Amino acid sequence: MIRTPAKIGIALGLLASFAFGQSSAPATGRIQGVVFTVDTDGARSVLPAAKISLDGTTHIETQSNHEGKFVLSAIPAGSYAITAQAPGIAATASIHVTAATVSEGELEMKVQAVAESTTVTASARTCFPVCGDSTAP
Repeated sequence: MIRTPAKIGIALGLLASFAFGQSSAPATGRIQGVVFTVDTDGARSVLPAAKISLDGTTHIETQSNHEGKFVLSAIPAGSYAITAQAPGIAATASIHVTAATVSEGELEMKVQAVAESTTVTASARTCFPVCGDSTAP
């Protein structure tokens, strides 16, 4: 027959092993990379303060640092679209995140096509009180 302190010890041991078995962290990974442009002579120029967006099963945003580098942490495993934007330039790429690993992302920024337009319409001239009056608005 097992004594009461032994029973309590066994029960606590089983409870602790069950609790630790249930507290596993979600499977996440990390993305790190750099945003840059390529000059006409082929040299790379990094882009600080570019807006970085990650879209997939989650949406996360950050900015590149003064060296053009960025880090996105605690990303659930899966496939994502990663976008970098700065005034007049952008880059988009696909990236796959695997649990417990670091995925590398280099984003070459290129000039965006301008998609802006202006509409000009004509209207009849209003004469106030008479056309040719220098005091008319």
